[in-house]
Amino acid sequence: MKKIKYIILSLLFMIPMMVDAAGSIKVSPTNLSMDKDTQKNIEITAINSAGLIEVTTSNKSVVLLNATTSDTVVAIEKGYRIFVDNSTVKLNVIGSDVGSATINVYLKDAATYDGEELNGTKTVNVKVNEKKIEASEVILSKTSATIDIGKDITLTATIKPSNVENKTITWISSNTKVATVSNGKVVGISKGTATITAKTSNGKTATCKITVTGNDNNTNDSSNSKPKIDVTSIDLDLKDIEVNIGEKKTITAIIKPLNATNKNVTWTSSDNTIASVINGNITGIKEGTVTITAKTSNGKTAICNVVVKTKEISILPKEIDIKRLEIVGYNIDFSKDKKEYNIDVLNSVNKLYIIVEANDVNVVGDKDIDITNKDFVIVRVSNDTNVIEYKININRVESANSKATEDNNMLLYMLYFFLGTSVILSIIVIKLSLKKNKIE
Repeated sequence: MKKIKYIILSLLFMIPMMVDAAGSIKVSPTNLSMDKDTQKNIEITAINSAGLIEVTTSNKSVVLLNATTSDTVVAIEKGYRIFVDNSTVKLNVIGSDVGSATINVYLKDAATYDGEELNGTKTVNVKVNEKKIEASEVILSKTSATIDIGKDITLTATIKPSNVENKTITWISSNTKVATVSNGKVVGISKGTATITAKTSNGKTATCKITVTGNDNNTNDSSNSKPKIDVTSIDLDLKDIEVNIGEKKTITAIIKPLNATNKNVTWTSSDNTIASVINGNITGIKEGTVTITAKTSNGKTAICNVVVKTKEISILPKEIDIKRLEIVGYNIDFSKDKKEYNIDVLNSVNKLYIIVEANDVNVVGDKDIDITNKDFVIVRVSNDTNVIEYKININRVESANSKATEDNNMLLYMLYFFLGTSVILSIIVIKLSLKKNKIE
């Protein structure tokens, strides 16, 4: 009975190995190009196979693999092991850095895991490119304009950010019977209105409403038609200006003759990253020099040279008004004009505590100052723009206990001296008295 059981288990164990040997895998796609910080999928299909697929990346710093782990998907050092049964699985490929890497896909023996790869290795060549910079917005030099039939006006499109890789603009007219547009140049065809649209490669748009005016061709009353008066010159009230970053200045166009029929002016900046202009309003963006151009509908121009600067900020020193300077435990005759003081400090004292009262100031450094092995300390008092220093000279003196003992010893010595002298004198007096009595 036991022998039969072992034979059955052996046969069951061999079945997946036999199927693996006969099976194969298919990987799609085999070449993958993607941008940094994006992800794409690869599909792995097991054909006539019920076994183990191992997927790894040759360079984890460039390409990462991502899958949801489960009973059939197991994460390993550089990828995943996936148990398949004639099925298709998907893996996310993430471009983590610019470069190239290879994804290797093996069909392995499900029973041994690390055994020989079966039916060869499938590869996916991955190239990760720098992420493209796309347009975030497009701005037209005008949002509305009026032109006569047969006349034209040029619209300028500004794409942001300025370092966009693809700066292609597609121009569209909503009604070509009224106005046509080509590369920003709008031509009036007949009376009416049309919307001109500027569109970037990634779909950002900006529009300008065009109104076309002109004489009614169906009228025979020439008395109602007014003669067209062209612009003969354009000038600006300012030719050279300076503007700070973030500030605005306005320049005005002066058109002659004053009764010109079309007084529309198109404003452009030679570098919108330094200074921008809308209807004569100039805004400083970053340091540099640009030329602002004002152009009439018939091509007359005037320019203004603009220098954009960083605004200078001057800070005046703020006076420090010291009202009190005190060292706790010591008498100081404080004066605002006096910057140096002397104090006697016992040998046993290692710290001084400073108190300063003033108008909106701070004591620079610790208020509790260490004076170990120091002959002097500097106390600095400051505000945002000013500093005052005080020098405290330290004169070390003996401790109070030692001084008192010395004084007591001196008093005892003097007392002993006077008592001894008194005893000797008393003995001499007694001896003299005895001697006198004996003689008598």
